[in-house]
Amino acid sequence: MADSAAPTADKLIVAIDFGTTYSGVAWGSSTRLDRMQTITSWPINPEARRGNTIRMGKVPTQLRYPARGRVEWGYLVEPSAHADEVLRLIKLCLEPKLVPENSEAAGTVASIMAVHNVDSLIQDYLSGLLEHLFVTMGGEVGPIDGTSVEFMLAVPAIWTEKATQRTIKALERAQKFPRGAPVSVVSEPEAAAIYTLHRSTRHGMKVGQSFVVVDAGGGTVDLITYSINSLHPTLEVTESAPGSGGMCGSSLLNSRFIQFLDAKLGDEDGYTDDVRKLALDHFERDTKRKFSTRSIPHDTFSIPVPGVGRNREVGVPVAGRLVLKATELHMIFEPIVLQVIRLVKEQINVSGVPIAKIMLVGGFGTSTYLRERIQAAFQSGPQQRIEVIQPEEAWISVVQGALIKKISEYSPERLTQISIKSRAARKHYGTEVCAKYKEDKHSSIRGQRWYDGFYGTYRVRVMSWFIKRSEPVSEETPYYKHLCMTSRVTFGRPNKIVSEIHADDQSLDAPLTRDQNVKVLCVLEADLSQIPEDEIEQKRGHDGHMYYVIDFLIESVYTSASTSYTLIHKEYV
Repeated sequence: MADSAAPTADKLIVAIDFGTTYSGVAWGSSTRLDRMQTITSWPINPEARRGNTIRMGKVPTQLRYPARGRVEWGYLVEPSAHADEVLRLIKLCLEPKLVPENSEAAGTVASIMAVHNVDSLIQDYLSGLLEHLFVTMGGEVGPIDGTSVEFMLAVPAIWTEKATQRTIKALERAQKFPRGAPVSVVSEPEAAAIYTLHRSTRHGMKVGQSFVVVDAGGGTVDLITYSINSLHPTLEVTESAPGSGGMCGSSLLNSRFIQFLDAKLGDEDGYTDDVRKLALDHFERDTKRKFSTRSIPHDTFSIPVPGVGRNREVGVPVAGRLVLKATELHMIFEPIVLQVIRLVKEQINVSGVPIAKIMLVGGFGTSTYLRERIQAAFQSGPQQRIEVIQPEEAWISVVQGALIKKISEYSPERLTQISIKSRAARKHYGTEVCAKYKEDKHSSIRGQRWYDGFYGTYRVRVMSWFIKRSEPVSEETPYYKHLCMTSRVTFGRPNKIVSEIHADDQSLDAPLTRDQNVKVLCVLEADLSQIPEDEIEQKRGHDGHMYYVIDFLIESVYTSASTSYTLIHKEYV
């Protein structure tokens, strides 16, 4: 008998790694695995369609709004543009509280937010990415609409749900975005892990071993620990500890370099904002990548500072050329690197499992000095056998891993399926409820209790947690919380249910009541006005009065980098 199942329609899959300093895009087909491609050719002027491009795995996350003409993004930003005209670090504006105070980055973020609408900036940048993506694909794909394409967006593991949603909305508003196209999200370190483990070598990883992914990017450094359950036919891993991280990426390293430069050359004639920008670009592209522990103490590094006169006392032995000693670079690097090492140690301690390898990915993750310092930190003590690995193409591992994750959902039989069996909850998630007062549980809030006429008992307001921090969660399993709302009939029928969802990422133990660490995550609201009166249950309370009694469920789903909540009353959603 012929198979009656309809063939799966081919879909275009687009992965986007919107980064702090550089961004990447990859695309592929849900059914043709030979079509997975990463964009490596970027326009350097408006005539790029005629071949005027630069070949790089990523494109700078920068914008410029010239007085005339279109918005410039990426490499389209004129190199000769004045430094004050170029907007960088726009991604950090989504989480400004994470940026260290008094850093160069903090000043940049503050100045952008004082003048610009951050969501519009991100929308404009993503518009440029999408336009170039579709031009690059040309005739390789058919007509594109919201039903023929899906997007996978990589976001930092330490981002709040609000920052993630703002990025999704900016993408959906971007020019060329197919209306109605689904957008999924994956955490950046998870995407990097998927890419690394998808490769045939898998760096000798074995079932039962655990490893830490350190995604050191331009803004954030994100970490997640995984344990391998199986390698074939499905690559199955379990999160051994909640994702963690901090704002200590390469942009903060750049900030320290700028502060060093200003202190050294600030009083020199010819030291302008444009010279500063040129020196930073050279530091970013060349010096940062060449510096290693072997450079110390004798190596020197030349930085162009055109226009600055000869002055040996400030390290300019020849006009226009600053010479940095390796020991000076060590002072610039070390405070940031020590923060990364601290994060790695904390992640390992929290995981509570032996770690076999540390996988260092991301732009900053390609730094030789960072790898050597992390390796040295684990050469002695109980973790001395940990190997630090820099996978090939670590700079683009996030965008490629994001693409592989989405495609593997469509073609598990043709592409090794990557399965995250369970994740460790990063926060406490719950809602505030009225619960029956129990002396053994609620004595600390005895003074806040009140008598409830419907139940005929004393009640208190407490937190009811769907899931607690570090508990295993699976995105395949929704979590349900049964709740009940009562209201005196004499007060009129209720027209809506309103329930707040709260999260706490600070407390180790889930608190009993709302405190300063418990923040509102979102508000669920259900309209009851269209439900017939006879479908709303009424009961007599202990006090003799009639009450409306409305039972409902809250369904919660936890995925790689997002959470979703649905309020359900009977068959109504």
